[in-house]
Amino acid sequence: MHNARNMAGQKEMKLEDLPDRYRQQAERQLAVPRRPSIPAPDLERAPGRPSVEAPRHPTVDTPCRIRLLCHRHCLADPDGISAKALIDGFVLAGILAGDSTREIVESPVIIQVKVGRDNPETTTLEIFSA
Repeated sequence: MHNARNMAGQKEMKLEDLPDRYRQQAERQLAVPRRPSIPAPDLERAPGRPSVEAPRHPTVDTPCRIRLLCHRHCLADPDGISAKALIDGFVLAGILAGDSTREIVESPVIIQVKVGRDNPETTTLEIFSA
């Protein structure tokens, strides 16, 4: 008799194959409607929109490096913090000339520090000349 196997080479199991109490638990969980994941913000520009316009007289007009220092009560996943919106805001405010590799020579360094609940959460963006 041939046993069905999945991609990992394990025998596939059906709900009917489970003992009663596990089958009933699985059926209850499958009956509960799943909430959709929280949608991630779309930080990329739309294909039809132009890039952020560079200011005429930026405060920082030489190549630079950026460090983001985050003091958090609960640390985020390493890929859960993005400096893109901050950098775009600094370009719009006229602090940075642009966000290309001519202005920012490497990807921003993001450092997280865990602080107690009695301390405020803060984010500091530091700009260094390259």
